[in-house]
Amino acid sequence: MEINYKLLDSIFLFDGLCEGDKKRISDNLSPRVREYHRGELIFSGESAEKCVGFVLSGECEVRRTREDDFVILNTLTKGSSFGILSVFAADDEFPTLIFARKNAAVLFFSDFEIKSLVEEYPKISLNVIDFLSKRIIFLNKKIATYSGGSVNEKLSSYLYTKYLSEGDEFPLNCKRCSEALGVGRASVYRALEALASGGIITFNDKKIKINDPSGLERN
Repeated sequence: MEINYKLLDSIFLFDGLCEGDKKRISDNLSPRVREYHRGELIFSGESAEKCVGFVLSGECEVRRTREDDFVILNTLTKGSSFGILSVFAADDEFPTLIFARKNAAVLFFSDFEIKSLVEEYPKISLNVIDFLSKRIIFLNKKIATYSGGSVNEKLSSYLYTKYLSEGDEFPLNCKRCSEALGVGRASVYRALEALASGGIITFNDKKIKINDPSGLERN
């Protein structure tokens, strides 16, 4: 499928490339665009070929299954990507599932195309390294969520990682939150009230707004 090179402007992989390089890439490669309906499976370790997907529109969510339930790990919006580890992590199985949270369009590059781009364009290589470095930082913050001392510290780390991935306002399921942190729901509510009384967050109707991200980091 022919891809207008302007489409690449919204994708981090091509940040810093000149217009000529972007046009050359769009002319020489054959990425494909697929559209998905809300709730449709987009990507999994069992069925997915090795490729990288970039969200062009709509929203997707990253899930990890757990018995008959699942946990939402991240929300992907326009410009977000998934699958890079499936290209660069040898034969390891992709550990999560990607579903369409809303109707979504996704641009796919094959593993061969991604590797060719990395080999040919140093700037793309740096963009990949930068992306993976940020993922490591994000995962380290996740680890801090589960190893924090008090409930307030654990909840603050949990909310801060949600803030990094979903923005300053998002839904909060206290049952799943308490399970993730390994504490009771009553303890989660008390910690939420403490953060709210300090003006760091506002929460109601199962939604939460982060007013002071630095306040979560200080906790």
